[in-house]
Amino acid sequence: MTRKEPHKFQPASPARGIRAKPSSESSSFQSRSPSGEHSEPLDITGPTVYYQGNEIPVAGPRRIRLSRETKKRYALLYALMVLLEVVFAVLIYQAWARLGSGEELPWAIVLLFALAGFVALGGWQMPRKLRRHRHLLTNGEMALGRVIEQHVRQSGDRSAHRISYRFKNKAGRVFSGEDTDRTENLYEGNVVPVVYERGNPNNHVALCSTDYEVLAASG
Repeated sequence: MTRKEPHKFQPASPARGIRAKPSSESSSFQSRSPSGEHSEPLDITGPTVYYQGNEIPVAGPRRIRLSRETKKRYALLYALMVLLEVVFAVLIYQAWARLGSGEELPWAIVLLFALAGFVALGGWQMPRKLRRHRHLLTNGEMALGRVIEQHVRQSGDRSAHRISYRFKNKAGRVFSGEDTDRTENLYEGNVVPVVYERGNPNNHVALCSTDYEVLAASG
């Protein structure tokens, strides 16, 4: 039995995050204008696609892992949250211990309770996006989206690269999305893999936006 060739695609310009496998048969998308054929999403024709130098499977379940940078960032954030909770707990205890019988609860303690609750809520909310992305990347359907717009949002010395894209589900219906481009090198007409929930394609994410890495297909 002959093995189907993986779907090959290549961005219009060299990108740090996305590479197509060198091949004379690789498609080349040179247009940065979202018009004509370069505005239409592509169909996947093989069991794998090339992304960030890896041949990743189209069908799930896929193997994924958190990127090294994400692990460091979350470890630092949670360490800071734990430290803040300890500080709040000590301050609340000291203020409570100084209260005499019958005295009203001072606003300082109420404020500390509120701050402690806010920090705890933030620690609970942060993994929600990770859980959603993990579910989609592991078991979601995969499509090849077409970038139709790229823009940069500047905030002081920091910039956030955003892309708008379109993709087709297996039924051929076209959906739109917008995500962060962590590669900072996707432009109009480029192709980006997208994973979506089978029963709800509006729940989707582009691979260039997630904190996870999809591991190469084994075998």
